[in-house]
Amino acid sequence: MFEVMLEIFGRLHPVLVHFPIAFLLVAAGLEAWRLKEESLVVGHCVQFAIYLGAVFATIAVVTGWVFSDEFHRSDTANLLNQHRWLGFATMVLAVASALSVWRWNVSASKSRVWLRRLLVWGTAATLVAAAHLGAMAVWGDDFLAFGH
Repeated sequence: MFEVMLEIFGRLHPVLVHFPIAFLLVAAGLEAWRLKEESLVVGHCVQFAIYLGAVFATIAVVTGWVFSDEFHRSDTANLLNQHRWLGFATMVLAVASALSVWRWNVSASKSRVWLRRLLVWGTAATLVAAAHLGAMAVWGDDFLAFGH
């Protein structure tokens, strides 16, 4: 029974992974918006998005690692391994970003504000790379090729 529950849990990964993608990219976009207009409302929106992104990234990583035990394809083993570790790095960066936003969301020194921004943007960049590798593992390395 436990094995079946674990299998179901792992198979939630393809559904759950879209939540951190959305929240972390929104947080990065809002953080960029703050370059032009620093406002308390936008700051709170960044905080909300990055917190949810970090929580869902953690859930996505756990479900992904469980799912990867079932997802055996020798042709994508290296790609899957890279995806797993970039996903893990994304989760670590998302948690670090959430902590930096919690600590330095308002009234922080310039260097801390830039560290916060770089963490949020670095999380988004790592996320895009991890998501791309995940898509390649599922759809093939030519999934972006059109007209064939």
